[in-house]
Amino acid sequence: RVDDPIGAEAVHGLAGIFGTIAVGLFATGQYGIPGPEGADTTSKVTGLFYGGGTDQLVSQIIGSAAVTGIVLVAGLVFVLFARKA
Repeated sequence: RVDDPIGAEAVHGLAGIFGTIAVGLFATGQYGIPGPEGADTTSKVTGLFYGGGTDQLVSQIIGSAAVTGIVLVAGLVFVLFARKA
């Protein structure tokens, strides 16, 4: 059983994933791709609902899935080591 009395999983996990995927849906093209010197405004980021197609949405979903998988594996490894200690 998971003890989450304040709803941290729902707030930080699910809302964070939705926020990431929302970029692929609602990006207006107002901002560019982030770079080391700031936003690169030569290529605009547009979401599905603003004519950007599915490329950005798919990228956001892949990124969210990758981070979720890495955090899940790292958390399980941590729990396994903590149980043995």
